[in-house]
Amino acid sequence: MLPETIRTARLVLRPPRLEDVQVIFDRYAQDAEVTRYLTFRPHRKPSETEAFIRGCTQAWAGDTRRPWVLTRVDAGGGAVGMLDLRQHRYRANVGYVLARAEWGQGLMTEALQAVADLVLAQDRSSAQPLTACVCSHAQFPGFPADPSASERRQASTELCTWSASFI
Repeated sequence: MLPETIRTARLVLRPPRLEDVQVIFDRYAQDAEVTRYLTFRPHRKPSETEAFIRGCTQAWAGDTRRPWVLTRVDAGGGAVGMLDLRQHRYRANVGYVLARAEWGQGLMTEALQAVADLVLAQDRSSAQPLTACVCSHAQFPGFPADPSASERRQASTELCTWSASFI
């Protein structure tokens, strides 16, 4: 069982709350550059962000998804991103987003490392080994700023290869 709250040197990962809606909307959910390679379009209204957060809070009632809001320890607790771990049987994958103002500081790597450590530390004595792959986000080192489709596929494959050994 994974904890609701995870602490790293610079971050606190915690379940999302409805109080996060406006901050998430303002910092990244409506930013076209941040959401460019994500599975959702930029939100046009805070109500879209609210619906997403409601789904995330409901996910904690189950046992397959763990969406965490990332907050900086030194910045008063406002959301700077999210990380969503999805486990299915012996596999896990992660989706994540980070506010543009936070790019290039290693925050997502720090968050992913903490989650990966916890996932791998789970008791799996009666289970098959867990395999996981964390796939790309546009600002990961080595990922082209405006990649072509073939570059995206290649970078995604390289990142998954790297992160499969990481996780």
